[in-house]
Amino acid sequence: MKTTTSPYDVAEHLRRPEEMAAYLEACIE
Repeated sequence: MKTTTSPYDVAEHLRRPEEMAAYLEACIE
């Protein structure tokens, strides 16, 4: 069974400034 993947762009899922800030904080940790 072959696994298919697709590109993931986090920018498509971050809408509010609070979400963007939380994502960036998680990256820095």
